[in-house]
Amino acid sequence: MAGLGLGLAATECAFRARDEGAFPHVNLYVEDPRLGVRLQPGASMRFKLGGNPRTTIHVNASGYRGADWPEPPQRREIVVVGDSQVFGLGVEDGETLASRLAERTGRPVIGAGVPTYGPREYLEVARELLGRRRPETVVVVLDFVDDPFELARANGERHAVWDGWAVRRETMPDEVTQFPGRGWLMSRSHAVYALRRWLYGRATNRGEAGGCSIRGRRRRAAGRTSCPRACGRRRRRGRRRRASVAGLRARKSRRRTSCGGSRMGSARSRRCRGPAIRSSSGAMKQVGRVTSSTVGRQ
Repeated sequence: MAGLGLGLAATECAFRARDEGAFPHVNLYVEDPRLGVRLQPGASMRFKLGGNPRTTIHVNASGYRGADWPEPPQRREIVVVGDSQVFGLGVEDGETLASRLAERTGRPVIGAGVPTYGPREYLEVARELLGRRRPETVVVVLDFVDDPFELARANGERHAVWDGWAVRRETMPDEVTQFPGRGWLMSRSHAVYALRRWLYGRATNRGEAGGCSIRGRRRRAAGRTSCPRACGRRRRRGRRRRASVAGLRARKSRRRTSCGGSRMGSARSRRCRGPAIRSSSGAMKQVGRVTSSTVGRQ
């Protein structure tokens, strides 16, 4: 047992060193009945996406990024509402849009951006902060890439919390087995994260995830088709493709055999026609058209 524990610890250290102790996604979420998800107050993590530098994310007591907000609210306060652009993925706490705006204007600025939020959540957050802090100005930052598609569905219909991660609801498992230490293992272990990423990529490449493809589960969640139908079509296409490849290989094999093993493209191969049969002595005899030059050589 001691050896197993040392091996697991060494594996975790190796993956943690590879990732520089950071994750490429925010894993500080908790469920929220109105907004779908919220950031866990007081939590922190290291974040690194691609070749960008590693940054540290701190969540204040109000559930938003940055230092704790001053109480009571200050005069001429500005509230900035948005999604990951306001949140500041890839930058430090002091480099977010709210921090830069405070430097430019000289006024107190509150950053209230949370990744995964859409227009409906912007409105809810603005209403909440208007009632609590009475800011003088509210700035709403819109993302015209995602927001038009997120307007029709609330965040609670699009995302769910799975071990601290915000995942698409259609990829959320139906049941999650709870055990002691699961929270840390699934949200803080770099070795487990690497394993889950590998399993997810393998399932995606094979076109299956929990008995159905990711695309099929999304189409089922959107009500466009059922998962068995989507999977059935995929299996039929795969069978037809494999049958086509197998048929092509069989035809090539028969052509080689019909010419007595001669190379494709040779003079003898071009003159060969018809199927080949095996005589009682085991020699290959050609059935079909045989030219006079071939008879002369034989």
